[in-house]
Amino acid sequence: MRLAVLAVLLLPAFAACRAPDTEGVEALPDTLAVAPRLSADTTALREILDGIPGAFAVVDTSRRDTLALGDVHARTLPASTYKIPHTLLALTLGRDTTTTFVYDAARDPKQDWWPGDWAENQTLATAFRRSVVWAYQDLARQIGRDTAQAWLDSLAYGNRTIGPKVDTYWLDGSLQISPLEQVGFVSRLFARQLPATPAQHDALIRLMRLRAGKDWVIYGKTGTSGPDSVAAVAWLVGALRVGASDDSTGFVYPFVLRIRPRTDAEAWSRTERLDRVERLLRTAGLIEG
Repeated sequence: MRLAVLAVLLLPAFAACRAPDTEGVEALPDTLAVAPRLSADTTALREILDGIPGAFAVVDTSRRDTLALGDVHARTLPASTYKIPHTLLALTLGRDTTTTFVYDAARDPKQDWWPGDWAENQTLATAFRRSVVWAYQDLARQIGRDTAQAWLDSLAYGNRTIGPKVDTYWLDGSLQISPLEQVGFVSRLFARQLPATPAQHDALIRLMRLRAGKDWVIYGKTGTSGPDSVAAVAWLVGALRVGASDDSTGFVYPFVLRIRPRTDAEAWSRTERLDRVERLLRTAGLIEG
């Protein structure tokens, strides 16, 4: 079944786009009688992006509708949003959230741009939540090229390309994915339909929890293309759960935000991206109060 597109192309004009393929994605258990319906107030949504080139999409999985704005088809590198499928792969290979990565300063010398909590030992959980690059590069080297390639193929993740280096392919532009492909992937994750056990899906979903209200939860992962003062691309990929404050009930709305900053002022921090996504989801009629 094809998803109905409610609104498209924020900049510069409106046009039709293809919604992500979520055929066969099962609805999760519901705690509301009726799921909130997407609103297509594109003028208000545009104001939240402050004129920054970008894309936003959110999927109503219960009605199979998609609200899509901006260039949702163009692929770019996923940056640290790839930690979502990367972590699930680690879980399928026997790691768990307490698996430890030992920091080696000789191998990974501390950089000026690093957050203060990077240059220390990490668990899989802290490496994910802090978005620690060196820990996931260590993980990629442990996993190896063949296993990583088979995983990308099984997920049909973006262009499925690793490139010359097994420990940088999600950062160097080899691997690329579009916003619509991202929300399609997240839809399958929250429906627990990826090649992993239900417990492994649930462990990853818990790691993705970012912000909660009375009856809603936002899950997600940010990603930025490198430590440069002006980021070429900045992501927040995840899902909103409405009608419940736990991690397994309610209605699920996968979403993606990707901006392309042109100045320092437009390079939103992780917190700012989360704030903007919450505003976008409220404006789309999905969060109340």
